[in-house]
Amino acid sequence: MASIVDASSTLEVMKSANDDFVELILKLKALLNGMEPVTFNMGKYTITVNTVLDLITNYKNGKFEEILLGGQTSSGKQVKLSVDSAGNLCVTDSKGNAVSVSCSKLISSTIEKCFAKVLTAESATIRSIEGKTSIKGGNVSFDSMNFAELEVGTLKAKNVRTETLNVNGTLTCDNLLSLGVRKFAPKAVRNVFYRNNVAIDDAASLLVKNGSDWNMNAGSGCLTPADLGFSQADTPSELQAAMSVPDVIVLQGNTKFTDFKSSIFGIKSINAYTPANTRCYVAPPNSSNFVPVSFNQMAYQFAALMAFPTGAYTPNSSESADGIWWLTSFASSDIGKEVYYQTKDREWKIYRTMTLEYTNGSDTPTVTFGGLTTIPAYSCVRYIVNCIDKTETSGSTTTRKVTYALEFA
Repeated sequence: MASIVDASSTLEVMKSANDDFVELILKLKALLNGMEPVTFNMGKYTITVNTVLDLITNYKNGKFEEILLGGQTSSGKQVKLSVDSAGNLCVTDSKGNAVSVSCSKLISSTIEKCFAKVLTAESATIRSIEGKTSIKGGNVSFDSMNFAELEVGTLKAKNVRTETLNVNGTLTCDNLLSLGVRKFAPKAVRNVFYRNNVAIDDAASLLVKNGSDWNMNAGSGCLTPADLGFSQADTPSELQAAMSVPDVIVLQGNTKFTDFKSSIFGIKSINAYTPANTRCYVAPPNSSNFVPVSFNQMAYQFAALMAFPTGAYTPNSSESADGIWWLTSFASSDIGKEVYYQTKDREWKIYRTMTLEYTNGSDTPTVTFGGLTTIPAYSCVRYIVNCIDKTETSGSTTTRKVTYALEFA
């Protein structure tokens, strides 16, 4: 029985081998000459291989699934070149870990997620930087930078343009410090010694006095308050409108301050002191209690009061046939305003303060002028309109002092 079984097994093996050989013979031509992969069905197994011609062609054209470089010795390192599913070239070791690439030149359009330990760049465009960055030594030049926050020890710049500059310490400069550009376009301009849009020269010689009064109705080209830039006010409302401080006061012509400091006996008497028909029309701030007030005219220089910023004149008055020249307090709406005094080729003096003193609740104050200040020639000096209101008590006397002032800017 055993011999029969052995013979049967031998015949089966021989038949299987013969079938595999026949499969090989039948597909040998395709294996040698074809380009498509060849599948061998040998018994229980199916084997698919590339054709010899395809292998030769791929070898000659360099077509490989992966390439192993190095490792020719037992201890040699091996590098694998392959292509991943996204079509990227992968340079790894035998375990799939990324390895370094050493070359003298790399041409690429995009480099992502890289770490550069030592980098020399002749021309580089950096569109964004994330994370901590430091630059030390050498020179770095940028055409454009945008930082959310920049802190430097020393900054040297040829030009700096900024929207907001906050200086916590000290700001110094060797030459002219220019902070922005300011355009001054005054709307209300008062011209002193000016008539019919023409400057008046030698204005002091045109002054006419009637006794101790200023003859405002003299006519014949004589000096009037209108020539000093004062408006005519015949009603209380017009006087109150004259309390508005102009933007700039310009001293026109060639008249000198000293021209009004001598006395000439005769019809055209020029006196250094204010004419008797000069009054004040005043009120405390934010009040409608306007009152006319006389003051000590002999205590003040006429020429300095000519340039007082606010006032008007009434040519016809029952009090004086020559009219009244009014000097007024400042409008409350002008407090904090800037006013400029512009001189030509000579200096001028002005009184910068008018003080009203109300004693024990009186409605009529005493008025004094102060702060006599010289404005240099060829200058345009800026002042700030202010009002200082304070009350003092001494024994049984309570005094409210309201000072309208042109403060130095």
